[in-house]
Amino acid sequence: MSVNTIIKKIQNLLKCGFLDVFLGNTIVKALSFISSSLVAHILTKQELGFISYVDNIVSYFTLFSGLGVSNALLRYSSKETCKFKQLSYFYFSFKFGTIIQILFSIIILFIGLFFNLKFPETNNLFLFISLYPVFYFWYDLLTIFLRTKLEFRKFSITTVVFSCTTVILTIILSYNLRLIGTISARYLSVLL
Repeated sequence: MSVNTIIKKIQNLLKCGFLDVFLGNTIVKALSFISSSLVAHILTKQELGFISYVDNIVSYFTLFSGLGVSNALLRYSSKETCKFKQLSYFYFSFKFGTIIQILFSIIILFIGLFFNLKFPETNNLFLFISLYPVFYFWYDLLTIFLRTKLEFRKFSITTVVFSCTTVILTIILSYNLRLIGTISARYLSVLL
């Protein structure tokens, strides 16, 4: 392969948004690492255990987030050239996925209200985090929709701003409000 061919391939990667997505994802991963390290120093071991316990149980529902409509949106809408059909896919994904996420939120709410958990202190945390799957699904769907429209720079900026906001709010609110602050930071990050 000649040097000119390599340069052209690199230029094509830059034009198609590869660098935006790559740098954005790298920054997001670094911020996640920093955030988890700092939160581990802010919260006590017991508090960290409680939030980890809640996160582990909620993550089972995250596996089925929207029953895959986000990925379906990415697959089908990115191939579609008609803007109307792209929006139709988005609205269907939004409605169907939101209904599924609300059902998951109700289950999480029931866990907090009616289950005798290993750590009774976490019942309130389940109540407080119960709506987060809905909000995060909306954020996820929005970022995927940006990808389907090939707006990679907006996608990268959105994910980096979300991560920065999450880190900053998590540190400030965890320090001031402890566990409720950690969960509040997640809600506020998605809403901003």
